[in-house]
Amino acid sequence: MVLKEFRDSQFLPTKIRTSISDFAVLITIIAMSGWDAYLGLATPKLLLPNEFKPTRPHDRGWFVPFYSGKNSVWTIPVAILPALIGTILIFMLSLTILFSSLLGLPWFVAATVLALSHVNALKLMSENTAPGEKPKFEGILEQRVSSLLMAILTGLSVFFTKILRFIPMPVLYGVFMFMGVSALRGMQ
Repeated sequence: MVLKEFRDSQFLPTKIRTSISDFAVLITIIAMSGWDAYLGLATPKLLLPNEFKPTRPHDRGWFVPFYSGKNSVWTIPVAILPALIGTILIFMLSLTILFSSLLGLPWFVAATVLALSHVNALKLMSENTAPGEKPKFEGILEQRVSSLLMAILTGLSVFFTKILRFIPMPVLYGVFMFMGVSALRGMQ
């Protein structure tokens, strides 16, 4: 919370304060993971597999057979209703994205907290305000590069498992709690 609110402090130039505030979560993860490693605490770490394979390769492979001896025949008609509901859901979601794109509205994002944090990082506030007066909202810096980079880095995280294993679980719990609280505070 301290790093996120560092933007409003009087220390350092405005650009540095803004950068520290925008990258508060990343700075916190690196600092707390380093602190944990320095102290040698026995905290639970992020559990990741050693290789890219199904979770139980001896039970199943990448593809699930349509019908095997383990499944009963009655499971096929029972699966029709959930499949139909899933199809309707995906169709409606694609229509929502289409109309949002045509109207210039933001897309639906399953990661609500990340989307709200991203919008907060891109908002433009007035810089010339009288002392004691809060900055006023001026608009959003419109761009799609950071969303694309977030999606690419999320996909590439599979290759960073050796680094991600050093992140303690309490650090991740704290980050998720912080992001939820900060997203709720900014909502209207």
